[in-house]
Amino acid sequence: MKVRTSILSLLISVSFFTAAAFAQEPGKDPKTKPEQPKTDKPAPAVKAPGRLKGEPLPFPEIEGWTKSPIIKYPQSELGYSVNYDAKGGSRVSVYVYNGGRTDIKNTLTGAVKQEIEQAKAEIDMIAEMGAYQNVKVEKDEKAKLAGKTGKIDTLRKVLSFKARGNEMHSEIVIFPFEGNFVKFRMTRPKSLGPEAEEAVNKLLAEIEAMFVMYMDISDASKTAVN
Repeated sequence: MKVRTSILSLLISVSFFTAAAFAQEPGKDPKTKPEQPKTDKPAPAVKAPGRLKGEPLPFPEIEGWTKSPIIKYPQSELGYSVNYDAKGGSRVSVYVYNGGRTDIKNTLTGAVKQEIEQAKAEIDMIAEMGAYQNVKVEKDEKAKLAGKTGKIDTLRKVLSFKARGNEMHSEIVIFPFEGNFVKFRMTRPKSLGPEAEEAVNKLLAEIEAMFVMYMDISDASKTAVN
């Protein structure tokens, strides 16, 4: 009853304000229309396409990149992945999985921190097998997925190594999502230069926008989106 009374009072107040705004003031020409206040209407919210929690995300088609079909692995703990390839040898692979862990919290510590160290250890194992040479960690940091203007906090390692005689730039990026790890593996020849880096940054911005649509930022305990 109190809620209905409050709504009724609000409607009465709005009606009174509207009537007063159009009332003729003393000494005014009745034919003169009062100025209407200008209001900026907020842009309509963008709703995420329907999806059941746990289903593969609808990764976007991105100009300049060839997207693979979603790869779903037979073991549920391995989740699914998608690849984006560009001319010159750039590849961005995205993996969504939990690895059988039930302790993946919405924080960059704990399981997420352990997972990025495991991902680096896997690169070291490939190097020991002889596929990579001179593996170096150039950056080990916390960073936004889409750069300075991004919204999703991630852990990021920037690496360099040599493969088949080519100097390669490589990155590992990880953040939590719906009790899963989201891992990006990005590799490209250094010879491609800044244009290839810019293309990757644009790709990351579009993929980040998709993830943000599906993240519940109203829950104060969720810290992956700022």
